[in-house]
Amino acid sequence: MVPDQPIDKDGCYSGSGFSWNGKMHLFYTGNILEEGDFDYINEGRGHFTNHLSSDDGFHFSEKETLLENKDYPQNMSCHVRDPKVSLLDGKPYMVIGARTKDSKGCALLYKCDPDDLCNLEFVQVIDSDKPFGYMWECPGLIEDGKDLYLLCCPQGVNQQGYRYENVYQNGLFSLKKDKNNLYAAKNFQELDLGFDFYAPQSFTDPKGREIVIGWMGIPDADYEQKEKDRNWIHALTLPRELKFKEEKVYQYPIEEILQLKENTEEIDLQANHPMDLKSRVFVLDLDVDNQPFEIKDRHDAKLTWDGQLFTFSLEESGAGRKA
Repeated sequence: MVPDQPIDKDGCYSGSGFSWNGKMHLFYTGNILEEGDFDYINEGRGHFTNHLSSDDGFHFSEKETLLENKDYPQNMSCHVRDPKVSLLDGKPYMVIGARTKDSKGCALLYKCDPDDLCNLEFVQVIDSDKPFGYMWECPGLIEDGKDLYLLCCPQGVNQQGYRYENVYQNGLFSLKKDKNNLYAAKNFQELDLGFDFYAPQSFTDPKGREIVIGWMGIPDADYEQKEKDRNWIHALTLPRELKFKEEKVYQYPIEEILQLKENTEEIDLQANHPMDLKSRVFVLDLDVDNQPFEIKDRHDAKLTWDGQLFTFSLEESGAGRKA
């Protein structure tokens, strides 16, 4: 996807692909910046929800705009982006991340016409009881039985101890119906407290598993980014399977990753005794019996469990990650 039309001239921002009735539908945000003295938050920016489709994945229709700034609720800023289409009870819905004019994060929910996905009916603004950041990026809906979750990335959340320590956050809200039968976002759970996991996207695979892949990078962080000299930057994380129990999310490596193991070796680790592992890539199944420990890797990477908190720390081994 490249910005080659007036409806996306200043950038093709993220969105989603959705297969429906044998056709591939791509929804994304077209970024348009007006010339002038604007703040580009409440004025001077177009954030259009655009669409194109394909029957074969190679030949695509012309780009078209489904929603412009004037089509969003009147209290929205110019930051409305990242459309994601998902099925709720077998019916297609679109959710879009947004920021209000008074800088409160939220998401916009639309119902798609099953006969024409581009025919969108506004349903509601999804927000939280108390403001939680100024912008909710990269939203998505996850259905687990009778429970519904909003996956998103809130920006502008204040740090609370070890929580919300990243530049921008990532995680899940539980969506609950209120007395007006509208969804409200409750009980935010962080998916990853590390510093290089952002914009996670969820997929339901043919086995019915909910799988998440994140962006192994984050905007506005302090990187040296030497890869830019070779015209690329960052990567995607390994896929994770999400499982829910009593509205709490649990994450596991997908079984296909674990099946890549070629050899198994049992090692008796001893204090201050270096081990020379045969592979740079391995799965470590560690039986610690809940005892505090520290494992050093390379020259400055450490895994530490103090009985309450598990941490991974690194310095130069971060390969460009400075903070």
